Amino acid sequence: MTAHAQTIMATKVDDRIKRRFDAAMRARGTNTSAVLRKAVMQYLSELDAGIEHPQFKLELDGPEAGEKTPSH
Repeated sequence: MTAHAQTIMATKVDDRIKRRFDAAMRARGTNTSAVLRKAVMQYLSELDAGIEHPQFKLELDGPEAGEKTPSH
């Protein structure tokens, strides 16, 4: 566990979209929170590294696709 305080970040989407995304992530052995958390962290890392136009990516089919990321 880290010393950083955690908070909830929410977005509004149609319920049907949420259910489809939840199901797709469960089928990959992960969950929506883990996938989105990893994407945000990678985006910010690229921004910090000076990449001019980083892209928000969901790396779903790579070697780490099925791994859950810790919630810290």
